[in-house]
Amino acid sequence: MAVTFPITGVAAAYASGTSFTVTLGTAPATDDIVLVAIGATSTGGVVTVPGDWVNVTMPTYTVMSTSAHFGLMIYHRVTSAEAGANTLAWTFTNIFSTAKTGSYAATVLRGVATSSELIGVGSWVQPAAFTYSIFPDVGVTLNNMPVVSGMCLDSTGTITTPDGWTNLCTVATTQRSALYLRDALASVGESTEIVVTTASDESISISVAFRDASPSAILVPVTVDVKGTLTVSLSAENPVVGAASAPPTFTMTPTTGIAALGKVTLAWTAPTSEVAS
Repeated sequence: MAVTFPITGVAAAYASGTSFTVTLGTAPATDDIVLVAIGATSTGGVVTVPGDWVNVTMPTYTVMSTSAHFGLMIYHRVTSAEAGANTLAWTFTNIFSTAKTGSYAATVLRGVATSSELIGVGSWVQPAAFTYSIFPDVGVTLNNMPVVSGMCLDSTGTITTPDGWTNLCTVATTQRSALYLRDALASVGESTEIVVTTASDESISISVAFRDASPSAILVPVTVDVKGTLTVSLSAENPVVGAASAPPTFTMTPTTGIAALGKVTLAWTAPTSEVAS
């Protein structure tokens, strides 16, 4: 199952305070991933993410910070209770220990694996005022898995969307927060992009990649005209980084004529992963 983006992304500013609410335009389904990039126009204080949300910048950082602002990215897996109640909004109560003003950009991913889902994270801090920034590399080899980059710009300047990327949502009130998507990445380094901005200012970017859900079964129709050896070659795509390379379990269901085969051989190609140094 490929990862899809079933809901239009939303982005909005939040008023000065220690809490704010993210509201989607359409309710997500069970096991969807709600992904939120958050920016604030000041630094200092402590960020406390709710227990059912994951801060992707951890464990190295709680937030990415310049001298003037900070940014972070968090995600949450939608529960069956939330989906059943058509939940549209999540409130982050006292996420900041001191009052902040800023903005957020949010989207929904569908078809993400239900375990070991986050396979790559990259971050970039532009500490001084420049008219460019970076969509950072996520540090792993990707096989047709999308990369989402969130940018928090310490101004309301525009961001030029690079070729091959799609702007999912953006807001330019108080500061600009935005999410961008690039699909079908294949190797380390391909997710790194130079991004041009119209305003010379500090910026923070965080990129993530999620593993897609594996199919429960693969049907491979085969026609054999003569008695002999049938070889079925299978390989694993989108493996979990660091996962064991043992073959999966295969089940062959005989159909008409399959008993005439003299031998059936299953050839397994182990998954591989590549981690950037």
